[in-house]
Amino acid sequence: MIYENDLIYIEKEEAQVPWLKIFTKEIYKEFSDCPLELQKELFEKILLCEKAMIEFYKPEKINIASFANYVPRVHFHVMARFKEDAFFP
Repeated sequence: MIYENDLIYIEKEEAQVPWLKIFTKEIYKEFSDCPLELQKELFEKILLCEKAMIEFYKPEKINIASFANYVPRVHFHVMARFKEDAFFP
């Protein structure tokens, strides 16, 4: 875990690309189920992670995703993408 507060926590995913996962502490199935304060906190941290990754890694693109198929709870992925990475495009 690289960050935690009362509402969320952020983990670094071990992968070929810089990849962060942002989770709600309380489990919600859908983003719309989250209280407004939590929705705002999630988007603030997504933007913070995106900006920090752009500044530090200088990627071709940042991907932000929330599928929740394998982990059926609200969480977001923020990934720095590069032309030479195995997942690009």
